[in-house]
Amino acid sequence: MLKMFRLQLVKNKLCVIACGLALVTVASGCSNAGSASSGISDNSQNTGTAITIDNAGVIPVFGTMPTTTVIYVHNNSVVTISGVNYGVVDNDHQNSSSLVQNNYARVDGSQCVAIAAGQSCALKITTPQFSEQSSQGSMLLQASYSLNNKAVSFNQIINYAQVQNNLVTAGAKFKAGIDISGYGNPTGYATIYLYGSGQNQVYNVSSMTINKPAVTIVNGNISGHQIQSNFVQAVEVSSPILSSSISATITVNSSTFQANNTPVNNSTKSPNKSLNASKSLLTSDQFSNSVDLAVEPVAAGAILTTGLIPLLNTVNGTSGSLLVQNSGNQNAVLGSASADAGISNLSGCSGETLAPAASCTISFNVTESGGSGNITIPYTGGSTSSIAANVTWFNGVGAALVSMSASNNPVTFSATVGGSTTITVQNIGGYTLRNISVPAPVVVGGSATATLANNNCAESVTLPVGSSCSYDVEVADSATDLNQQINLGFSASYAGPSGTQAYSRVMPLAYSSTAIPKYVYITNSGNNPSTISMYSINSGVLVPFSPESTATAGSFSGSISFTPSAANAYVVNLFGRNVSMFSVSNGLFTPLSPQSTVATQLAPGGIVINQAGTYAYVNNRSSASNSISIYSINAGGILTPLSPESTAPTQAGPMQVTFNKAGTYAYVVNQTSRTILMYSVDPSGMLTPFTPESTVNTQNTPSLLTFNSAETYAYLTNLNSNSISMYSVNSNGLLTPLSPESTVATESTPASFVLDSSNTHAYVVNGNSQSVSMYDIINGVLVPMSPESTVATQNTPNTITFDESGKYAYVINQISSTISMYNVNSSGVLMPISPESTVPTQGSPSGPMLIDPSNSFAYVANSSSNTISMYRILDGVLIPLSPESTVATQTGAVGLTFGPY
Repeated sequence: MLKMFRLQLVKNKLCVIACGLALVTVASGCSNAGSASSGISDNSQNTGTAITIDNAGVIPVFGTMPTTTVIYVHNNSVVTISGVNYGVVDNDHQNSSSLVQNNYARVDGSQCVAIAAGQSCALKITTPQFSEQSSQGSMLLQASYSLNNKAVSFNQIINYAQVQNNLVTAGAKFKAGIDISGYGNPTGYATIYLYGSGQNQVYNVSSMTINKPAVTIVNGNISGHQIQSNFVQAVEVSSPILSSSISATITVNSSTFQANNTPVNNSTKSPNKSLNASKSLLTSDQFSNSVDLAVEPVAAGAILTTGLIPLLNTVNGTSGSLLVQNSGNQNAVLGSASADAGISNLSGCSGETLAPAASCTISFNVTESGGSGNITIPYTGGSTSSIAANVTWFNGVGAALVSMSASNNPVTFSATVGGSTTITVQNIGGYTLRNISVPAPVVVGGSATATLANNNCAESVTLPVGSSCSYDVEVADSATDLNQQINLGFSASYAGPSGTQAYSRVMPLAYSSTAIPKYVYITNSGNNPSTISMYSINSGVLVPFSPESTATAGSFSGSISFTPSAANAYVVNLFGRNVSMFSVSNGLFTPLSPQSTVATQLAPGGIVINQAGTYAYVNNRSSASNSISIYSINAGGILTPLSPESTAPTQAGPMQVTFNKAGTYAYVVNQTSRTILMYSVDPSGMLTPFTPESTVNTQNTPSLLTFNSAETYAYLTNLNSNSISMYSVNSNGLLTPLSPESTVATESTPASFVLDSSNTHAYVVNGNSQSVSMYDIINGVLVPMSPESTVATQNTPNTITFDESGKYAYVINQISSTISMYNVNSSGVLMPISPESTVPTQGSPSGPMLIDPSNSFAYVANSSSNTISMYRILDGVLIPLSPESTVATQTGAVGLTFGPY
């Protein structure tokens, strides 16, 4: 999905218990005194966890050799934390066949002993070396430190697994997706692992993108660089932790990197010679690989996760262990663990209470003969009632055995949309398998349905040793289900020493069906007082609330802003010189009581809530004000002016505040002064202008400021100069005009600016030229596309919106009362959909156009007709809903928005 910015007012959404684990390696910076506590830290200035280690995807392992990579550690507090000690426990040595003797997991914390406030550090970790028969395992990382004279620790499970079928040239691939947790902080982080497939290959990584703008790549984006076979790249992603879950997909596109002898085209028609040169090298196969990401919501509760249990060879012993961790933000109360037949003597974890980020270990034994089964741990405190981990064991004297792996595990998707994963089954035992059967998937938790597709295992007469087969599992769900489980099976027979014998295997598959929007709101600014119309969504149709379909605001109200928890909403009232404050429950707006408004200065323009939901900022545009009003937000949602200083100065005509993702820097475009003011953000919420230089120049009538996802470049539309100003952004947040060219031309009145999710293309809607300008982005510079740099719209286009996939784009034409529809080709060029490239609206449509996460429905507000047009989306084409294609608003409706989800 692409980010949308527009001229009109918009929202700126902004004790480790290790029983039975004998081997611990520690990398120390300074020793800590006292006993350690686990989970949420004691930090008076931050209600979340001070030190966190990222949730981690599965680390790829090639053959039997160890993998060395990094995982990121964050200091989420407002003070530097020093003397952090790191330790690692691996459970693989519980069975000596899993690893080469005396080869353990390792951590090097020498570079992460001290971490500054709000900063992160790349922690070096190394997986153990496998034996020939092992294919997976897990380790527990521990970070111990002292804060406020109290010893604190944070734990994180890291899984690693062998890459299967790695002789195939398949480009750059992610090993697995991951869920992102905040551990009580406003922002969550996760590290996933990209690797180069095949042998002796070098791949050019053309792009690495995420289809949800809230989820961004913060470290390890190697777009424009190369990755070779058997190399692992850590990629860190982050997201704000909101009231509802988010499902996202990260995609990497790559190609074999081979030179050819084709001359490079350096003609004057090309805007960038180096780009043409690089393109001439890419002459071989193109690859695309995606995995799922899920962001847990603020109220996720307890979420248990487990480590991967290594394959147990009972010739060397029958004992094993399982790591269990609480990755949620509330305590998990564990019941009595149970296990399938063949697994016994469970010890540990049962009856314990795990705080967030705390862990425990279950020890167990298996029978001497081979088998497969699950250990199930029931718990309370979250939305899921239990979690299961698979144990597979064999007798190395001679046994049947298969490995099972999933292309996506967990599977994450938006509710009502569904998802799928491919299961690969490989015969790694000593017998040819016959009479192969794949049973129907069993949904253990949640309300999903799971079906088999493309099952070539069932079509296989035999599965010889070393061979593999595969099948797809398609998962559908109409509800929100987080971290639930489906059991997948495989059974066969083989000719053993005692005649025909049966073999079976079960593998748990995790899935998360994430939230979809339930409510839509719009402000009726033409009413006096203004009102907010509230709608529920029923199969794509907007249904006004009943019996009360509106909430009363103030005089000439603007767009709506929500707190991250979605418990409160705010609307700025321009003529009332105040902000209306609401509580939100089941979608219904209720004015706060006894105080429902708070004063601003003259001509308030909009309100922005910081990511933590602790401060609010209102830009006051009157020449008598030229300021930003700053408020603290209490637990009930009440805005209180900061004291002793409640405002920050601006220059003339301030637009809404824009924050960087970390919330440490802020920027205000001063439309009349033609400048951008740059601020640091104090932990108290106050904005302090940079020194010695606090402003940077723009051209005439600057509008809203846009940053690329890496926050290394910024772009600003200049409405009356018909240009875009381009800036580099250094690590201290300072904007510097690009050199030698700091601007690029647009056509007349650039009203809306959009970056695609890969940050390789940009689009500008030209309001008076009836066109969209299209640009390639080369080293931060906007370069008009060639040979065609514009595409036509109809009369007075005002905004451009892309669907979730980025394959289709839509431009609202205000005077024509239409929407132009485009395909987006692989080069980023907009191409009008054929045979019909427009669809009608009603009078004076305005942006933004809303598209639901499933790409199934779209909505557009018609301000002069006092309606909202509703459309179904089919292959990118907007089709008016039938029998009713509109729903009524009141007068002067602006700022159409989904409620948080």
